[in-house]
Amino acid sequence: MKKLLSLLMAIAMVASLASTAFAEDPPEVGSDGETVLEDSTNTATSTVKSKIKAPTIKVTVPTTNYVYLNPYKMSVTVGSATQNGTIVSIPGEIKSESDVKLDFSAVVTGKAASGVTLEKAPVGTKTTNSVYMFVYFATAADESGVAALAAPTNPVFSGDGTNAIVVQTTASKSTKVLTLDAAPEDGAKYGGYVIGGDIVAAPATPWTAKHTVDVTIAFSIAPVQATDAGTGTGGTGGSGTENTGG
Repeated sequence: MKKLLSLLMAIAMVASLASTAFAEDPPEVGSDGETVLEDSTNTATSTVKSKIKAPTIKVTVPTTNYVYLNPYKMSVTVGSATQNGTIVSIPGEIKSESDVKLDFSAVVTGKAASGVTLEKAPVGTKTTNSVYMFVYFATAADESGVAALAAPTNPVFSGDGTNAIVVQTTASKSTKVLTLDAAPEDGAKYGGYVIGGDIVAAPATPWTAKHTVDVTIAFSIAPVQATDAGTGTGGTGGSGTENTGG
């Protein structure tokens, strides 16, 4: 199940346009009507009306997604593949059918069950019920590319190219975790996210079904001014500089 994100800026722009709508749309080129001066005693006024070229924003993200905490490296089937990592994530698809390039920022918040500790770094030799998790964002060529996304071993958490956020119980924000170019007509641009990390394999208290961590990802979207009209490469997997989680 998916939901449609509506950008507040786009809504505000559309509302503004509605309040200042033209009686008729202006012509694509040239003028609308004319005044003829017939001698030197005549005067004339030319009024120039404006119209905003507002973008159409249409972005779809998963409403609910899943990640498996797999401390004993059991086999987990995701799509057509079988995995046995300690953190097995189902990729979340981000689809833009917008006619403008978009920067995505994200706020990530974790909710750990009682007895579970969220770590800021790999768990190492800990014996507590500890989990280290991060959300990794990347572009993809198409839907199959999203399905194939995998979390890197050493993601970038700060500086240029930021595309990962550590999961903590307090909100962690990163700007420009993902950039998607304007979609072609009747087409789309794709990106996605996966969750990586690790988990203590043999804690003093054995893992049970009650030991869970839920992750909330809140996206913000901002249109980007084009540099070369009509060109694009698909987008980038993050270029922000703010991340309070790592």
